[in-house]
Amino acid sequence: MTSPAAALVAFGCVSTDEAFRRIDWRNLVFIGGMLALGDAMVATEAAGHVGRFALQIAHGPWAGLLGLLALGVIVNHILPSVAAPAVLAPVALQTAERLGANPAAFIMAVVAATGTTFTPVSNPVNLLLMTPGGYTMTDHVCVGVPLAALLFLASALVIPLVWPLVAR
Repeated sequence: MTSPAAALVAFGCVSTDEAFRRIDWRNLVFIGGMLALGDAMVATEAAGHVGRFALQIAHGPWAGLLGLLALGVIVNHILPSVAAPAVLAPVALQTAERLGANPAAFIMAVVAATGTTFTPVSNPVNLLLMTPGGYTMTDHVCVGVPLAALLFLASALVIPLVWPLVAR
C-alpha cells in the first residue's frame, strides 16, 4: 500500500523537490527523539518503577483505578502513545493482583488513559498537523486538557460499570 504523498509524486502532481521542501524536518526529528525516549524508558525500566511507586499509595480498587487512570494520562505525555500502554500494562496487572481487583478493569483503564492525550508531545499526528494547520501548542493545550479531563471522568465512571472492579 502506498501513501498519498508517494502517489502524488508518482503521478506527477508534485515534484520530489517540492515534496522535500514541504517536509517539516523539525517534526520528524522530534518524533524520532520521542520514540528513542520511549525505548529508553522501557529499556531502563524507569517507567515501570515510576508506575509502581505511584500506585503503592492506592488503597482499594477504586483508588487504584483512579490512580492508574491519572498515571496513564501523565505517562502518555512523556512517552509516545504507542509505548505508554506497553509500559503500563504490567503495572496495571500487578496493581489489580495486589488489590484483589478485576485485571480487565485495570487494563481498560490503561487503554482509556493512554488514549486521552491530545498534545503534540505525545501524539505524532498532532505534531505533524501543527505547521500545516497553523496550530500552536496553546491550541492543543486549550482543547486537549479539558478533553482529557472529560475522558478521564467518563472512563472513571464507565469502566467500573462494564468491568466490575472486584474480581469474580
